[in-house]
This record gives sequence, C-alpha cells and structure tokens, in this order.
Amino acid sequence: MITIDNDKTVVQPYVAVDGNWHKVGKASVMVNGEWKPVFERDYYIVRYFSYGKLLETRTCKKGSTVSFPEAPLVYGDDYSHSGWTKTYGSNTSEHGTSSTVRPTADTDFHAVYKYYPVTTENTLDITSVTEQKAITITSRGPNTVDIEGCIEMVTTNLSDDTVVETSYGSYELNTDGTAPYVEIKSKYYEGVLGNESGSTIVSIPVVCYDIVHLCGTGVVTAVDTLKKISTDHTYKMIAHYRKYSGTITTRSAKE
Repeated sequence: MITIDNDKTVVQPYVAVDGNWHKVGKASVMVNGEWKPVFERDYYIVRYFSYGKLLETRTCKKGSTVSFPEAPLVYGDDYSHSGWTKTYGSNTSEHGTSSTVRPTADTDFHAVYKYYPVTTENTLDITSVTEQKAITITSRGPNTVDIEGCIEMVTTNLSDDTVVETSYGSYELNTDGTAPYVEIKSKYYEGVLGNESGSTIVSIPVVCYDIVHLCGTGVVTAVDTLKKISTDHTYKMIAHYRKYSGTITTRSAKE
C-alpha cells in the first residue's frame, strides 16, 4: 500500500506495458541504497465462468482457500454440473462442485457439465384437434416448447369446390381456458400466431418435468351465397419440442 501526501492511499498501482495497463503485484522504492517494499497485494482474484460467460468474481487472501459457486444449467441438453476446470474447452473436471482450492495466482475456473449428446426434434400437430393433448418435458437445462401456427383461409367455389384463393392471418392463444390454448401448471400463455405471410412461432419456456397441455380449435367455415364461395378458416397449431438422449458425456464449452 502506497501513501501519497500523508492522506492519499493507493491500494492497487498499475503499470503501462505496450499501451496496456497491468496490475502491479509488488512495488518497491530505493531508500538509502536499499529497496523498500511500498506495496504488495495480499490476495488473488478468482473468476468463475459458465460456457465462457462470467458468473462470479471472488478475492482470496494469500494462503487461504476459496470455495466454488453453484453453476446453473444453461442448455436443454445439460444434465448436471459436474465440476470445474482451469482450461476452457476441457472435458475433464479438476475440482468437484463442492470442493475448495488454495490459489497461488489469479485464476479462472470454467464449469464442466454433463450433457446428452443426442437431440431429437419432435412435433405434435394440434391443428383442428379440439381435445386436450399433453407433452412431458424431460430435459434438465433451460428449454422451450415452440408453438407454430396461423389461420389458413382457403376459399372455394360452391359449385365445383375449386380453390379460388388461399390466404393467411393471425390468431391469439387464449388465456381463459378456452381453445386454442397452451397451459403449464395452471398458467395459460398468451401469444399471437401467424401473419399474412403464414405461420409464426411463440416460444414458451419450460423446465424438466413440466407437463404442457395444448388444445386446438376446429375449422370455421364462412359461406357467401351471393358470391357463391365458401371459406374454411383452419387454425393451424403445431408444437415443436426436444428430447435428449445418448450416453452422457462432459464439456465446458459448446460450439
């Protein structure tokens, strides 16, 4: 620690090297022909990362130990947090999740995760399905169920059923329990599906063991006797969800 003018204290000096500022670990001055220490940092900085994103920074007094924080699951195929490594991209844990370490320098640690290597994309088509269907979520990491849909409007001639026009529109998911809806744990999710170009997607967050209840609605037909046409309004609704499998392996980075 350096004192300037008896009332100003410098707790961390820096030095410029090639245009970049670096922290000084120890500083000394020459006094009567002898080097006298005026600053020496007595702690180390320990940083914890998850898939390259900084989770937490801690300081550890020299000679002391520091513990590891909890690392959240980040992706749907993450199975569990299994430990820590100093090398980003390593698949091997050097320290367990509940261990402690005694740093000897500023150190970065990267979370190592167990994960499922196989991802299967699944769909459930609820178009014109008026009874409730269910999907059970089995992934442990953050995930979504993606609801795709729109109103498809097909206009035909009453005389011969030839198609005059096909167009698209939007509709809203209901939040009052009436179809069409998406419900998880008694919560109904809002969203608008579709536009004039066709289907759009509403992504709904899910976690492991969530049961997603879905219900579509039937086709609505409008008849114009003057123009001798009829238009079927089909409320298209398809749920996309993922399942994970394979032999569990480990990683600290994901491409």
